[in-house]
Amino acid sequence: MYMRILLVPDTSRSNANASFLLAKSLVRILRDRGHKTALCAPPYAKLRNCAFYRAPEPPSIFPFLLPAQAEAVETDLYRQKNSSKLSSYPFLRADLDALQSAIKRFQPDLLLDLGRISTAIAARTQHLPRCLLIFAAQYRPAHFQGKTLNGVNRLLSEEKLEQILRLETLREEADMQFMFGPATVQNIDENERRLRYGSMEAER
Repeated sequence: MYMRILLVPDTSRSNANASFLLAKSLVRILRDRGHKTALCAPPYAKLRNCAFYRAPEPPSIFPFLLPAQAEAVETDLYRQKNSSKLSSYPFLRADLDALQSAIKRFQPDLLLDLGRISTAIAARTQHLPRCLLIFAAQYRPAHFQGKTLNGVNRLLSEEKLEQILRLETLREEADMQFMFGPATVQNIDENERRLRYGSMEAER
C-alpha cells in the first residue's frame, strides 16, 4: 500500500546534522517504493524530489559555542534555550504551527519523527500515526530540573493534552519506533513496536 509520508527531522544542531542525512536517505528509499514524501524543516534542509514545508529555523550559532551534550536529553535541550530555543515555548509553538500547517496541506498518512518534540503533539492533535527514531542515549537514567519541561508542558496544556514529567512519555506514545546499529551500540530491547536496522545508508 502506497502512503503519503511527512518526515520531520531533528533541528537541534546544524544543517550537517545526521538527521538531515538520514531524511535524505529515507526519502530515496520511500520514493523507490512508490510512496509520496514531504519534509517539514528549515529552508536549508530542502531535498530534491520531495515536497517541502517550511519550519522555523533556530538562530545560527558557531559549533564551538554549543554547550556540551548534557547527561539528560531534557537538560540538553533546555541548556540550548538561549541559542536555539529548542525547548522554549515560543519556538515550540511556532514549530507546532508550522507542522500542523504542513499536515493540513500535504494530508499525510504517517508522520516519520526524526527527533522533534512538536511531532508527538501534532500526531495526537491531528490523529495521525507516528513512527519515531530512537537512540540508546535517550533511555539512560538521568536527573534534571523540572523547569526544563516548562515550555513543553505549556504547549501541551494549550493543546488540551496531558502534562509530562519526562520526554520519554512522548516517545512511548509513538505507534512504532526504529533504531540503527547493533545491540552492542544501541543497547535497547526490541519488541513488536520497536525495530532495529543495521545502517542509515539506503544501499545497506
